Amino acid sequence: MATTLLTDEEWRAIKPPFVYMRVKNSSWQSVHRQMIVKWLEEHCGAGFVYWDKIDTYVFGSPGDKLMFKMWIKSDPFSEDDGEIESA
Repeated sequence: MATTLLTDEEWRAIKPPFVYMRVKNSSWQSVHRQMIVKWLEEHCGAGFVYWDKIDTYVFGSPGDKLMFKMWIKSDPFSEDDGEIESA
C-alpha cells in the first residue's frame, strides 16, 4: 500500500465521509514533518490522506487513521478525534 497526500486543490474537491485527528507538537521541525509525510505515504493506502500543513490530518479510511494514531501518539486513545459523515 502506498498513497500520496492530497494537494490543497484535491482536498477542496473531497466530500464526506472522512475522519480526522489533530497532532500538536511545538518542538517538531520541518524534518519531523517530512518523516511523518513519508510514513503516511508508505503506510496508508485504503483511501486518501490530507495534511493541512499545520496539525490536522484527514483520512478517507478509518483504518488508516487508527494505524497513524497508534504510530504517532504515545497514548493514542487519550483524546477524542473526529469523524465527518455525509449528510
